[in-house]
Parts: sequence; structure tokens; C-alpha cells
Amino acid sequence: MRKLSLLILLFFMTVGHNFADEPNKALFDKANEEFKIASEAGDNNPKVAKDAYLKAAELFTQVIHNGVKNSEIFYNLGNCYYQAGDFPMALLQYRRALIYDPADENIHANIASVHRILNTENPTERTSGFFDKIVSYNTKIPLLVKEYFNKISYVLFWGGLIGFLFLRKKVAKKKFLIIAIVWWLSLVAVAGLSYLANTTADGVILKEDVVARKGDGENYSEAFFKPLKAGTEFIFLEERGDWMKIELLTGNKCWVKESDAGLVKDLP
Repeated sequence: MRKLSLLILLFFMTVGHNFADEPNKALFDKANEEFKIASEAGDNNPKVAKDAYLKAAELFTQVIHNGVKNSEIFYNLGNCYYQAGDFPMALLQYRRALIYDPADENIHANIASVHRILNTENPTERTSGFFDKIVSYNTKIPLLVKEYFNKISYVLFWGGLIGFLFLRKKVAKKKFLIIAIVWWLSLVAVAGLSYLANTTADGVILKEDVVARKGDGENYSEAFFKPLKAGTEFIFLEERGDWMKIELLTGNKCWVKESDAGLVKDLP
């Protein structure tokens, strides 16, 4: 089973909470005990470890239902599901944690870790155009590559601007035109990547191979060539009965059953 870093595990065990009453504190302490049991069992006894992680998740969920809602409690809950191997549910809890602390680096790091593990592909719409395909390919670029591209483009842009101001008389205009085009393409690409990276998801597909439909019912045709994978994130648009209309982070829209997904703003 994949492990979180020791630093994150220590954060999990040492984070402080203020509880309004003793019952919630007792539940929280018991959840930490179960998490410790699971951590000690580790790979030597994976069944015991998984059961303990899920028991800890159940206890943290009780605390949340009792009214304790903050970034730490959802972060802890996400860690439980992460260690139990339920990565889509972990992703949903990390997204809930971000509501209360959008700048927390540990939460963002764990979300990136889940994305790498799930390697969720963006589906191709049956009527998707050229732009949708470009966005789809763009979202498959590894996060680390995007970060390096962002930094390199930043250096190129400002370095080129300084060079143009001080050296324009010594360089041919055609060369500067080429450099300018590269600068602006880099700038546009970085802006696009930044937009995609900062898009806030409203929900997560929690089940494997969810068939997305073009309407709110089984009688509608499939929206994509392939079913949605667990861990696919989306923007919530509307609700009709037991169905939700959603927009994927690629811009494609479809309908899925409510039971196949979880919304960030709903309680676990």
C-alpha cells in the first residue's frame, strides 16, 4: 500500500483541536488510536491496517456530523481513506478540507499525490471538437512538467523583454519577431495552465466505470466513448431527481447518477 510521507503522518497525529464538548474529544482521541494501530500494523498485517483506517474514518465522520468542521478534521479523514486505498474518497475529503484552508500546502500535496495514483484520464466526448482535444491533452501533462514550464516561460519573458530594451539595435528585427512570438505563446500557455490548475472542483466521481449520459435517465445515450473513472473531478451544474448534470474540468458536460459521485459541500 502506498504511504504518505512521515511528515504528513506526524502532522496527522499531532494536530491540535478545540472541541466544544468531551464526547467529540473522546471520538477524536479514539480515531487517533485506531490510526496509530493501523500505522503500526502497516504492511505486516494489511487487513488489520485497512480495517483500523476505516474505523478511524468512521469516528472522524461522527465528529463531523456532530458539528466539528474544519480543515484538519477533513484532512485527517482524507488521510484515513488514502491509507485504506480508497483514493477517490480521499480526494473528496481533501477538497472539503480546502474549503476551510485553501492555501494549505499539505492538502495540495496530497491532492497531487492522489491525482498521480489515479492517473485519471479525461474522457473524449462523442462530438468534441479540436479545442476540447487540446484541453484534454493539456490536462494529461504531469504537474511537475507544468511547474517547470511555468518557471522557464517566466524567465524567458522577462529576460527577453530586458534584452529587447537594451539590445534591440544589435539584433535583427526578424529574430526579435520570432522571440516575441515565443514569449507570447509561452505567456498564453502559462495562463491556461494556471487556470486549469486553480479550477476548484465541486465533486468527485467515487465509483469505477461510471457511464455518463447525455440526459437525466438511463434511456439517454452515452456522453463519452469510455465511462468515467473513479476520481474524476467535476463542476456541479444542476440536479434532477436522482441525476446530476456536471461539467468536467475539460469543459465537457454530461449527466451522472447522484449515487455515483460525492459533492464537496455535502457532509461525508
